[in-house]
Amino acid sequence: MIHTVSVTSKGQVTIPVAVRQALGIKEGTKLKIQLKEDKFIAFPVKKKDITEYFGTLEGALIDNTNTLRDKAKNAYMDDKFGAFLEELQSLKKKKK
Repeated sequence: MIHTVSVTSKGQVTIPVAVRQALGIKEGTKLKIQLKEDKFIAFPVKKKDITEYFGTLEGALIDNTNTLRDKAKNAYMDDKFGAFLEELQSLKKKKK
């Protein structure tokens, strides 16, 4: 199936209805365009591409990692301090 389309001054192309229907292309569908020698191939993005997520976690991942690290550190210190207090009390009892 070959269709002839025109390119507007803004570089836009209207994809014929038959092609849109065959490929399930609707308003808002993202297309990948691949250059092949003297042609290009356009195809709909079916699944989320990992590159679409780049930058979405910027800062959040670092903040969450720091928060988790701090919580683990505090829990460790609380356990160590609790063990230290128990040992100290034990030593006090032995002295009596």
